[in-house]
Amino acid sequence: MSQVSNSSVEIQLPSELPLIVLSECFHFPGCFLPLYVFEQKYRDMLKLALETHRMFGVGVRVQDDSDEILPIVTVGLIRACVTQQDGTSNVMLQGVKRMRISGFTQTNPFKIASIEEPKCKEACPDRLAELQQLAIKSLPRCPVGAEAAMAKLMTQLKECNCPEATCDLLTYHFIRSGEMLAKSMTEACLVKRYELLISALERFKSAV
Repeated sequence: MSQVSNSSVEIQLPSELPLIVLSECFHFPGCFLPLYVFEQKYRDMLKLALETHRMFGVGVRVQDDSDEILPIVTVGLIRACVTQQDGTSNVMLQGVKRMRISGFTQTNPFKIASIEEPKCKEACPDRLAELQQLAIKSLPRCPVGAEAAMAKLMTQLKECNCPEATCDLLTYHFIRSGEMLAKSMTEACLVKRYELLISALERFKSAV
């Protein structure tokens, strides 16, 4: 097991992670993802996660009609789970850390992946700080009715001293292209992730 700091608490990451496999559903570290769990195999997966380390991941299909999934997954911590009388559950999953899938210890009825630290390319801290500020300045104008949500996000960004966390937050909230989200999720270089993000934000601003 490896450790990751989350709100001043050290979270033990498992070496094996149960997965729910979905299409076009991207989860990033530091972000909250609401899920509705209704298939029996995923009810069983959720039960396993709740009885062990309270963690599972969302494996993203490479193509809608394929069982192949992206090689990078975000470990998700179950922050809330409400199970209905019919056995379905509403779950709030908090992204903890990117991990690389190195294999599978189980494929049926649901996948359990062996996970390990991904190899990341180092980047110049000054360059990352520059990109962090540029990305924030490139945010689109707040739409009418979303002022409260935007204010909350900006508060998060001001409190965030981690360039990677900022990139993940902005990508999760502002990028809608599945292709770009997949590229950002699997890109090992944080500078390139920022370049993808800023390019998408600038295109969006120029289109409105």
